[in-house]
Amino acid sequence: MALTIEVRFLLGSFAASDGHDGTPPEWPPAPARLFSGLVAACEGDHAEALRWLESQPAPVIYACEAGPAVSHPQWLVTNALEAAGGSARHPGRKAIQRSRSRAHLRDPLVVYEWQAAEPSKHDLEALDDAARRLHYLGRPISPVAARVLAEAHSPLPDVQSWIPGERGFASPRLRVPFSGYLDALESAFDSGVHVDPPVYENYRRADDEATARMVEREVASPWRHLLVLPLASSAWIPGERTLEVTAALRSALLDLISNDVSPVVSGHGKAAPHCAYLALPDVGHEHADGHLLGLALALPHDPEGIRQIRRALDADDTGRYRIALRNVRGFGELRFEQPVDGTAGVRWGARRERWTGPAQRWRTVLPAILDKAPSRRVSEAEAVLETVANIGLRGVLVGLEAQRSPFVRGDVALRSDRTRRRREDRIRPYRHLRLEFDQPVRGPLLVGAMRHFGLGLCVPDEH
Repeated sequence: MALTIEVRFLLGSFAASDGHDGTPPEWPPAPARLFSGLVAACEGDHAEALRWLESQPAPVIYACEAGPAVSHPQWLVTNALEAAGGSARHPGRKAIQRSRSRAHLRDPLVVYEWQAAEPSKHDLEALDDAARRLHYLGRPISPVAARVLAEAHSPLPDVQSWIPGERGFASPRLRVPFSGYLDALESAFDSGVHVDPPVYENYRRADDEATARMVEREVASPWRHLLVLPLASSAWIPGERTLEVTAALRSALLDLISNDVSPVVSGHGKAAPHCAYLALPDVGHEHADGHLLGLALALPHDPEGIRQIRRALDADDTGRYRIALRNVRGFGELRFEQPVDGTAGVRWGARRERWTGPAQRWRTVLPAILDKAPSRRVSEAEAVLETVANIGLRGVLVGLEAQRSPFVRGDVALRSDRTRRRREDRIRPYRHLRLEFDQPVRGPLLVGAMRHFGLGLCVPDEH
């Protein structure tokens, strides 16, 4: 037996996003989006059936490829009350420009199949009733007609099968329901907040065998999440000032959180790995000079830390993360924020994909501080190997080069006094590294003793 939910997009298009303004609609639509739609459609009825559904494994999804997304800018009223709010119809609130995207579909039918499910007759009837009440998926301009079947789906030859539980290089990570999701949605609705953090499942296309083989060999760095904030002001910040900027970023973020800061965010206690504060330099092209294009936060998977950072960086509840640094010497205020139009117009070095790979060859664009100093008893090679071992990648390392200067022109060369955070700190040995692994490594990749302040930042090495 199986449970199948068919969703047909009546206008042949899908409008939604992954929660960041201007980004293309997720594809295929996340199972959690469908579940949330069913909850909203049945208005609190059928709770027993919905709790049964949320406890099931992630479904297989059948869907054709979506066409290119088309973006439409518009003005929307914010939820936050402000003394200077200028909306004519909503006193105390203001309108901001947002960019919404819509993807046109080659086939309007999307099917979710729980292949091993065995619903009771009552659950089946309740879910079918909820599905038939579902009016749209994503935004209201994506009307749908849905139904539930107690049988397996037979896809057409040109329809893609998206398999849960397997990761690919270009495959999506989709939000999925989890046990307790219905209660979390109801609580979030009552308090006016999002379910945070969501639960994700890796998906890949069933026909992508080359990707499947590569995924089996892929290794992830300790930092699973990378939040990038491009520089929004016109300041030109040399890469040599990385430690000043990343220390200011940490200080500003902790001030915004203020109370009960997660050890993963603060770095205090025994949390390892913990949040890394990064400055992203302009590197890797003919005219690169290493000046800073943005900031980033690299985090392990820590729900509380992620929740704190999201709330701190989205204090005005607009859905865009931003932060201002006011304690970097020589600069009045440095503003970093996600742009209105997603990644449109954002330099390559200020995009998440630039720093995550995956790749088998990586190089440092900022020098790595060695965890142990070379000496008569410890060779330079041994010191470098121990530094790589301390991030858990020694077992897949097959090639290594180390030198004092950058390998590629435009990467950041630091004077020794620029490798310490405080004047009283001792100067420690540092090297630029070129690393080769026998398996693809997914970044962000950070190496060395000062990696949590941005030194030892690596980029896929294409040279």
